[in-house]
Amino acid sequence: MGSDGERGNHKVKWLFWQQDSPIKSELAVQQLTDQVSQLTDRIGELRDSMADNEMKLTELDGQLTKLTRLQFKSGQETQSKLEQLRQELAGERRWQAEYERLADHNDGLLGQRRHILEIIIQQLDEFDAVLAGLQAEAAGAWRPLLAQWIERSLTALATSGIQEITAAGKSFDPQTADGVGAIPRPSGSDSAVPYEVAAVVRRGFMNQAGEVIRKTQVIVYMETE
Repeated sequence: MGSDGERGNHKVKWLFWQQDSPIKSELAVQQLTDQVSQLTDRIGELRDSMADNEMKLTELDGQLTKLTRLQFKSGQETQSKLEQLRQELAGERRWQAEYERLADHNDGLLGQRRHILEIIIQQLDEFDAVLAGLQAEAAGAWRPLLAQWIERSLTALATSGIQEITAAGKSFDPQTADGVGAIPRPSGSDSAVPYEVAAVVRRGFMNQAGEVIRKTQVIVYMETE
């Protein structure tokens, strides 16, 4: 009897297991199905994200390519401008060197001109001295030649822009003349020019700008009260 009872109990448990097993299987399948669905959704999200990232990468690649081209173009333009500046600077340096050469040359010419003018003025002083020192007999023979030399010298100075200061017969001007002596007026002289220059001892000269190169040395008439 005991054996029959145990067999009965085992049979009940088996029947119960046969009834409970499909339910557990269905739950397990459902869980797996949910997990697969979640994985599928996640995979889809990952695919969308990858596609979006790929589009962004493509855009970035395009922008990088464009930027590279712009940088290359800008670099070429900058290089071209630098080369142009180098050429302009080299040209400026050549002009500067030429200007300095011409300036030096011009200074040399000005120095030569001043030297020549000084020689001409000195010759005029010598001609005047010779003319003043000639004796009466020699004066008649040499005066025309000396006067001609003096006139040629004055013309050469005038051509160079140097003019003789006219002083004789005018009022004494301390800006252009130095008084080296004074003499009484001749009797019967009735000049209305105050402090009139009676004679020129040494010629004076000024340039075209009115600047005095050398003052005239003169003798003036004494003014009586």
